[in-house]
Amino acid sequence: DGARHGQLPEPVWRPNAGQSLPTTTHWTGYGANLPSLAQQAPAGFFNSVTDEDGMVRRLPLLAEVDGALYESLALAAYRRWAGLDQLALLRAPDDVDASGRRLQALILNGRQVRAQRVPVDALAAAWVNYRQPSGPRGVFTYVPAVDVLQRAKTLPDLRGKLVLIGTSAPGLQDVRATPVAAVYPGVEAHASLIADLMRGQVTAPPPESSAWSWFMVLVCGLILVLVLPRARAWVSLLTAASLVAGLMALAWWAQATQAWVLTIAPAVALTLMALLLNMVHGFITERRLRRLNEWFGSYLPTTLVRELYTNRQKVDMQADYRTMTVLFCDIRGFTGIAERLKPAQLQALLNQVLGRLTECVGDARGTLDKYMGDSVMAFWGAPVAVNDHAQLAVQCAQAMVEAMGPLNKKLIQQGLPPVHVGVGIATGELFVGDMGSTRRRTYTVIGDAVNVAARLESMSQSLGCTIVANQATAIAVPDVPWKQLDTVAVRGRQQRQAVFGLDP
Repeated sequence: DGARHGQLPEPVWRPNAGQSLPTTTHWTGYGANLPSLAQQAPAGFFNSVTDEDGMVRRLPLLAEVDGALYESLALAAYRRWAGLDQLALLRAPDDVDASGRRLQALILNGRQVRAQRVPVDALAAAWVNYRQPSGPRGVFTYVPAVDVLQRAKTLPDLRGKLVLIGTSAPGLQDVRATPVAAVYPGVEAHASLIADLMRGQVTAPPPESSAWSWFMVLVCGLILVLVLPRARAWVSLLTAASLVAGLMALAWWAQATQAWVLTIAPAVALTLMALLLNMVHGFITERRLRRLNEWFGSYLPTTLVRELYTNRQKVDMQADYRTMTVLFCDIRGFTGIAERLKPAQLQALLNQVLGRLTECVGDARGTLDKYMGDSVMAFWGAPVAVNDHAQLAVQCAQAMVEAMGPLNKKLIQQGLPPVHVGVGIATGELFVGDMGSTRRRTYTVIGDAVNVAARLESMSQSLGCTIVANQATAIAVPDVPWKQLDTVAVRGRQQRQAVFGLDP
């Protein structure tokens, strides 16, 4: 029951018998012109539609009062200027809106001008293509009222022009918040819409605009799910930038060729949010990887460090008691070799031999414990828990012995003596963890099997076998040709135990 003042102009459309009233903005009151003005000039409403965020993005072209449709100021002024005195309503197809009340476009026609199709949204409103900058220094010509009243000599020639009389001072309460400016003269919003009508650039959302929005969100989400988890940072950035650029290009194409306003904000927001979450996840991941590298980078190859993270195994530096396999590998006759070589030659020989032995440990997924002069100590079963630790240790021992052949050829070419190795392997219960003092700590193993493996390696030459293992290792790896060498008492232990040998 809004207040009513003044005289309304004639409506542009009334429903006939059997016609449904289209869906438009509806008002119950109005403040209209004085009768003397209503009788002399065409008139139209200048109301705007404010979105939920307070922005004015669209202006109604038609509105309903008392069961009849009235046109907006922009539409009325443009039709008079262009000579389009006929207006028809194009309803949306029945498969889009079964009620037949939704308008798809307005058809403007005149006796001597070409018909023009003006798309509208579900409330018969058109979206405004705002120009920047706005105000007196913007794209539209502003003529101050004081210049008109004082008949200033600098007035522009307005003949043949379409002129809107309005206000821009904030105190006169006709400023609006728009996507291009927080303070935008309301009269210029109507001028922008008239400019769109003149250029045939009026835009509106496409039919089923929500379906388009969900489709873009779905496509972007699918691409992001497929790419981001597996991609590096620069690939993620490039993918997100490409999606945003593609969405903007699609919106531009839809507006330029179809007069559609596509709502790309949800898809863009999803892309940027996914990129941010992926970057945060990547930062956390790299931080954990760096921590694992700090702990195990000197013991494990990079692939095993990443496997620790990928498998989400619980890894800490606390001592743990578990069944493991230990390996010692020593250069035979190293004392005699060291006496014959110069320090630089000895360094070159050790670097090459220990480097090749270390590669064998890494290839067999072992943990390098330490170098002890000319000896290498490694173990299997921690920090990466494996069930076939004995099998991997035996494979590593075989690879170490076989690697000496090609390496010796290279050493001889360098004028260095060939080397031979002996390997001791033992499987048993061990303590593993971060051990040492406050000044120096290391991730290592201690226990009876370590002592046994070291003793077996030192006995390998006297037993006449290259690879020597305890009985637990031989039982755990039954598919290799073990031969029982003897039952010996390992130094430091009273109980005798069976010793098994393996030649490559």
